[in-house]
Amino acid sequence: MQRIILLLVLLFFLFTQTTISLGVNIDSLITLYNKYPSVDKHYVELSLKIAKEYLITNDKSTTIYGEKALIASKQLSYNDGIIESLLTLGNFYISIHPDKALICFEDAVTTAYKSTNRELIARALNKAGRYYQIIHQFDKAKEYLKKSLQISKKMELHETTISNLNNLGIIYRKESDFKTAENYYKKALNIALMYHDDRKRCEVLNNLGLLYKNQGNYSKALEYELRALALSEKINYKNVSSSCMNNIGIIYQTQKNYPQSIKYYKKALKIAKQLNNYRLIARIYNNEGIIYLKQKEYNKAMKCFDQSIAINKKIGNENGLSSNLKNIGFIYLQKGDLKNAMKNFNNSLEIDKKYKNISKICLSLESLSQVHFLMKNYDIALNLSQRSLKIADSIGLLTEQATSHNLLTSIYKSKGNYKQALNHFESYKNLTDSIFNLKSLKEINELENNKF
Repeated sequence: MQRIILLLVLLFFLFTQTTISLGVNIDSLITLYNKYPSVDKHYVELSLKIAKEYLITNDKSTTIYGEKALIASKQLSYNDGIIESLLTLGNFYISIHPDKALICFEDAVTTAYKSTNRELIARALNKAGRYYQIIHQFDKAKEYLKKSLQISKKMELHETTISNLNNLGIIYRKESDFKTAENYYKKALNIALMYHDDRKRCEVLNNLGLLYKNQGNYSKALEYELRALALSEKINYKNVSSSCMNNIGIIYQTQKNYPQSIKYYKKALKIAKQLNNYRLIARIYNNEGIIYLKQKEYNKAMKCFDQSIAINKKIGNENGLSSNLKNIGFIYLQKGDLKNAMKNFNNSLEIDKKYKNISKICLSLESLSQVHFLMKNYDIALNLSQRSLKIADSIGLLTEQATSHNLLTSIYKSKGNYKQALNHFESYKNLTDSIFNLKSLKEINELENNKF
């Protein structure tokens, strides 16, 4: 009789929806776990339920119960349990031990293909694809995500389908193929709306905001970020809320509204720390450092960059380190230490090339051009700046286009070619008027004052 009661209580917890699970008392689950009489499939499901509750805040206890579920599943030859355990553990390790995460996801894919559960095959491929997207192995990521998408669409697994489309959008955005990225995002958003999936909807809205920010369309970017933020706060989806706040801070930073930018960074950082989201914490420290850099508060800036570097090294985030190195290079550049500026910019460029990050390569070339210009190596500066502008033009990076045209104005002026200097100056003015026009600033202020 006691076993039946325990099973009934367990089933209540196991079939509680994700949106409700945030309110489940973890102590109640652990009490139930400690009383559970035997190792069977229900024991595995209970262990996974506890692990996933801890995963919400990236608590280390995720690994304790995830491993218990994995060991029990292997004892029972329960493939579905093995796959779910590996995916849960992989999701935990992804931000702190990427190597362990890779092992978990690849093992999950291998085990999934041995099973007949096509839903789990789709999910395993999706999680592995997302992992490869995060570490910038885009070809492998596309391969896994597109395989998962084929299965998820055929089986009408809307949540996995949205995740695949969204992650493919992220890849193409990072590759600076903005049109293809927007297409994937819009498909994901339409499905999320069709199925009233608010969690996925705010994830996609957030990514669309980031896409428009990358294109220099700041008023449209803020519109989408505020929509995502309002929805994420309504459903208490803190990971997206903190990401939105960070992105909104970036938008205000580009508009030189530093007090508003700092306000959003502080809010984002508070939540990211609660969730132990180390990748985002590192990104926020880096962004906050940029503001201090622009205000020439170099000690504060360096402190932020050092905090970001420490986290990025710990979690193996080389792309984050590339941004840190660039920004430290700008500190040296502004202080007139051209040797150290060049060293940091070159180190950053090597990472950008390694991961084929086109937009970051553009910025690195532009930064090196500035160093060579100040060293009066005008021909080298000209070559670097032209290469940077070519990339910026090809992928529509408005801010980088403006910076390159401004630098080319100075280079040609120094070389005595005033006609070319004037041409580039006119292009620079047209672009800056487009990016920082009064209408755009007014729209941003109106959006902020009339939040969704």
